[in-house]
Amino acid sequence: MSHGRIYNVLPKNMWTPIVSEHFWIHTQLPCCLSFRRAKVYPTGSTYIVVIGRCTICNSQFKGVVEDKPSGNS
Repeated sequence: MSHGRIYNVLPKNMWTPIVSEHFWIHTQLPCCLSFRRAKVYPTGSTYIVVIGRCTICNSQFKGVVEDKPSGNS
């Protein structure tokens, strides 16, 4: 029996290229991001939180989506 918490996450292997490209477009930093998790909070004050780090320089990454996107975005 598992006693861990249950939470929503983004679909595996589908969102990482999108976040990486968005990071590059806005920063143009040569970081190679490795993501640890992307939790979704459908009813929280924050909608998505993505955690990761750069495998080259070990910089920490935290991405936040505050509001749920519209259905056609």
